[in-house]
Amino acid sequence: MNPAERVAAVAAAAVLLLAVAGLVGQYLLIRSQVVPTRGGTFTEGMVGQPALVNPVLAKSEVDRALVRLTFRNLSDLAEKVEALPDKSHRVWRIRLREGQVWQNGQKVISDDVVFTIQRIQDPAGGSPLASSWQGVAVQRLSELEIQFSLALPYAFFPDTLRDLYPIPKHIFADIPTENWRLSRYLLEPVGNGPFQFDAYDKRPDGFITAYYLKASTRPSGPEPRLSALTIRFSSNLEEVIRSWNTGRIDGWVSPEPDAYLASKRPYLVHAFSLPSYYAIFLNPSRNSIFKEAVVRQALERAADREALIRDALGGQGGPVIGPIPPGASYYQTAAGSTDGRNVSDLLAQGGWTADTEKGGRSKIVGKTVTPLEFTLIVPRLSFLVRSAEELAEQWRAAGFKVNLDIQPPEEVTERAIKNRDYEAILFGNVLGPSSDLFSFWHSSERFYPGMNLALYSDRQVDNLIEAVRTSFNTEERAAKQADLQKLIAADHPVVFLYSLPLLYVTSRSIQGIATSTIFTPADRFDQVTDWYLKTKRVLK
Repeated sequence: MNPAERVAAVAAAAVLLLAVAGLVGQYLLIRSQVVPTRGGTFTEGMVGQPALVNPVLAKSEVDRALVRLTFRNLSDLAEKVEALPDKSHRVWRIRLREGQVWQNGQKVISDDVVFTIQRIQDPAGGSPLASSWQGVAVQRLSELEIQFSLALPYAFFPDTLRDLYPIPKHIFADIPTENWRLSRYLLEPVGNGPFQFDAYDKRPDGFITAYYLKASTRPSGPEPRLSALTIRFSSNLEEVIRSWNTGRIDGWVSPEPDAYLASKRPYLVHAFSLPSYYAIFLNPSRNSIFKEAVVRQALERAADREALIRDALGGQGGPVIGPIPPGASYYQTAAGSTDGRNVSDLLAQGGWTADTEKGGRSKIVGKTVTPLEFTLIVPRLSFLVRSAEELAEQWRAAGFKVNLDIQPPEEVTERAIKNRDYEAILFGNVLGPSSDLFSFWHSSERFYPGMNLALYSDRQVDNLIEAVRTSFNTEERAAKQADLQKLIAADHPVVFLYSLPLLYVTSRSIQGIATSTIFTPADRFDQVTDWYLKTKRVLK
């Protein structure tokens, strides 16, 4: 062939090869699919510090999150959970699955479960779970079987089991509970979860800047698709956002409804539903005006929830008008008072007269002029402060004088909540999977550590709450929960406001995050084994 013919032949061969390659590629594309594969490190930013990465002692959101990553709960470890077949439902038995081990190779056995509960019940330990395990006797039946005996029937006991994350007895048995805080295992846990402790970095002043976890080589459950997970710690939200914007982290929880709008890089927002609500809790023992039903009802009626959600929350969240928020178990549309009077008529007929010169309202009680005035304590979080400011304006228009006392969140929980030192307080409650109202509304929980922040006391409500907890008939329990919601809403002991989802901001590279209803922020890691960064193509 002459040179021109050779060039033509080579060109034709190249075209033929490209065509064949294209056909093969198209065939493989049709006959294959992209699937997750193992590998990659995901880095989350958190505000705070790890201190007690131990299921018995963990209190902070940081510690609880790390517990979720490094330990597994009893329900996940169990092969079988059952109540003995009698009417009392006071005795429960659990059998653990075979072949489960701690991350140091020791077997997970019933002794670990018994030991964990005993240490939770030990007053010297100060476990935040102690109240959940009062009156529960635990017994080892065999290496893998445990029996629980309850002082009273409790329909929601399976939920208590889901909240129990056993710890290894062979590590802690010889250490008094009060000395556990000296143990290195509180920062270097030996668990049985999807990830295990690897290392941490700290500054000379002791501040832990990064905490490294790697995929467990011995998980008591599904293996994670991620090779590693790193937590970078900051002292405030602004630092977390800077770390995000500079690409040092791949995800973070947005504690403010609009904080993620400060992002300067592409992001995804995963909204996890929480059975929670924010409300204004009224303390009649600190301000006598709240003893009057018309005052409580007027506050509730004058609160414009839709305006709050629009203006203070940037459109996030939904209105709440009862003690069980929408989306939670046993939610019913709350039906309070059908009183048709407007706010002004309510207050006027209650004897609260308007002062046309000075504004506001007052009432003569005995020989004393009592102003329609109260102080509202607000945790210093931007969306709560915005909510309180807007509510104060709404209530001032109705004749109330509202004084805002904005405090650091830790001061609110450590002083105001513990001592019930408030006239009114803006705070939030998160219900568990059972929507058990005992901690929030039973009269025995009016004082710390109970969470009955309205100091509410009603014998009929107490009886219904107790009946719900001991009823094993689903329909009967639902009917009682519906009655509870109506009774509490009709009394107006608090001003229910709104619920908010947990907003989890991530880069677009992380996949497999499925949003669902969770019960604590740490529960965002419940399905962390499904998260992935890498993919591969395989034949169908």
